[in-house]
Amino acid sequence: MYYVDDEYRKTHPNLLTRNKPDIWLKAIGIAKRVVEEERFLKDPFEKIVEQEERKLIKLKQTLDFINSLFRQEGLDVIFIKLYRGIPYTPRDVDILIRKEQSHKIFATLKGRNITLKRFNGVETQFEEKGLLKVDLYQGFHYFSLDFLDNDFLWKNPRTVSICGIECLIPNCEADFSLTNLTRSPWP
Repeated sequence: MYYVDDEYRKTHPNLLTRNKPDIWLKAIGIAKRVVEEERFLKDPFEKIVEQEERKLIKLKQTLDFINSLFRQEGLDVIFIKLYRGIPYTPRDVDILIRKEQSHKIFATLKGRNITLKRFNGVETQFEEKGLLKVDLYQGFHYFSLDFLDNDFLWKNPRTVSICGIECLIPNCEADFSLTNLTRSPWP
C-alpha cells in the first residue's frame, strides 16, 4: 500500500524506516500467497479457454463439412440461428434445407454411413465423429401449420464468415424472425 497509495504513504510516513522485521515477513508471506493464488486461478481459466478453442475448431470443421457436402452434391443449405456477429460456440448447428431436396440429402448422408434421427417429423438430426450435432429443418411448423413461409426464409440470403468459413445465412428479417420465434421461453 505504501508504494501505490499516496494517502497511505502520508498517514504512515515512517513505515519504511521503522525497524520491524515481522511486518516485512508478513508482507512477503502475503505477496507469496497472492502469487500462488494467481497461479491457482489462472489454471482453470486456461482450461476454459482451451475447451472453448476446441469447440471453435469443432464448429469450424462442422461448417466446412456441411458446406463441402452440399456443394459437392449441388444442394442448397442455409445456416440458421447461428450467426451472432461475435465468436461463440453453439451446442449444435441448425441448417435449413429445401423440402424438395430432402430425399437426396438424406440419401447422401446415409450413403456416407451417417445415421439420421427424426423427431416428430419436424426435425432431423445427424451426428458425425469429430463434428457438432447438426439439426436439419425443412421449414417451421406448429400443429402442422407453417409459421414462417419458406420463400421468406430463402429470399435474399447473405454470406457471412463464421470461424473463417463462408456461410450462407438468411436475410436480416428472416434471421431475426427465426432467432426470436424459435427460441425457447425456458433458459
